[in-house]
Amino acid sequence: MVKLYSWTKDRSILGIGYNLFEKLAGANWKGDHAEKFRKILLEMPSIHVLDEGHTPRNQNSLLWNGLTKVKTGRQIILSGTPFKNNFDELYNTFCLVNPKIVEHISAKTCRHGAKSKSDSTKERWASLTSLINKNAYDVIDVLKAMMDPFMHVHKGTILHESLLGLSDTLVVLTAIDFEKKLLVRIFENIFEMVYLVSLICAHPSPIAEHEVFSDHKSMLEELKISPEAGVKTQFVIELIQLSKVRGEKVLIFNQIFVNDV
Repeated sequence: MVKLYSWTKDRSILGIGYNLFEKLAGANWKGDHAEKFRKILLEMPSIHVLDEGHTPRNQNSLLWNGLTKVKTGRQIILSGTPFKNNFDELYNTFCLVNPKIVEHISAKTCRHGAKSKSDSTKERWASLTSLINKNAYDVIDVLKAMMDPFMHVHKGTILHESLLGLSDTLVVLTAIDFEKKLLVRIFENIFEMVYLVSLICAHPSPIAEHEVFSDHKSMLEELKISPEAGVKTQFVIELIQLSKVRGEKVLIFNQIFVNDV
């Protein structure tokens, strides 16, 4: 609360999560100084920036209704996925950033089979977007023309110089000879077979308790301390060693569980 008050005293930036905003700015909060906090959040921002701006897209939610009450003429929505479930939610998102969207959904929508001017703006929007499913491809151009004045698409090229980005590499590993011998012995049902193949290719030791490989149990248990016995573990160890030399950090995800073998 101290931070909220200090923000009001001078030019500054206030970062606040959606859940906390909903609580402090919502009409349902009846705590001490609730009205003061509500007034600060709704009336004082000079510019309003919504990160992940597609989050408040449900017009029936307390969050969406609270954000529509922020009295600022400058609002920015940052979103990588502004379109989530349907065109109604896209319309709700646009209403947050541009309450004057009514002016952009003009009478020309009627030429595409939309409802008349007497209908509400959202009804005309719904009528227009419904035509997309009827192969009225020119409707997409109309929607783009409506959004162009206030929607800007950035493809991330400005970050290429400072961020190297992700590099995808496909690595094909050949099973070690002992792994190949174990793999040819799998004849169980297809689901168990896929699971056992995943285990063996990672490292043979987890299948030591499986009855199909009972004759190799002692050898498989001894392999637990030998990472080079599995083609995947061998590769990971080598990758970690190379990364260590380069001073890099490695994060490894593993989806294989061995409790029920």
